[in-house]
Amino acid sequence: MSAGADKLNMYAIQNAVNENFGLNRNKEMVKKQLRQTPKDADHAIKKLSKADADLIRAVDSKVPTDYLYELKEKKGGYVTANEKKVIFRLQDQMGLTPPLINLIVHTCFEYDAVLTNNLADRIANDWLQQGITTPTEAIAYLKERKNKRKNSFNCCFI
Repeated sequence: MSAGADKLNMYAIQNAVNENFGLNRNKEMVKKQLRQTPKDADHAIKKLSKADADLIRAVDSKVPTDYLYELKEKKGGYVTANEKKVIFRLQDQMGLTPPLINLIVHTCFEYDAVLTNNLADRIANDWLQQGITTPTEAIAYLKERKNKRKNSFNCCFI
C-alpha cells in the first residue's frame, strides 16, 4: 500500500518480488566467481600502460560512492539518487568488490553520461562470465576487446 491509498499497489509488489527473487542465489554466484584465482595476472599486467596503472590506483583507493562523486564532478554533472542505488545494489546485493565496482562505474561513463542498472549489470555479467575478478584483468580485457573491434573494422575497409 502507498500513503493515502487503501488498495495494494500490485505493480510495486511485483517489482519488489522480481527484484528480490533469487537475490541470495545471485550473490552466492558472484562470491564464488570472486573467490577464484585471477586468470593470468602477469599477462594482464604486461598489457597495462601508465594511464592504466593510474586508473587501477584510483579505483583501488576510493569507496564507490566517493569515486562516483569524483567522476561526476570531473564531468561537470551531479550524482542522481538512481546512480547511488546502482552502487549500493552492486555492493550490497551482488557482493562485488569496491575496486571492481569503481571500474564498472568508470566504464559505464565511457558509454553514457549516467550510471544505469542495465549497463552496469551488462558489464559486470560480461566480466564475471569471462572470469574477470580484478581491475587489472578488466582493463586488459577492455583493451583486448577494443583492439578486436578496431581490427575487425579495419579489415573490412582495406
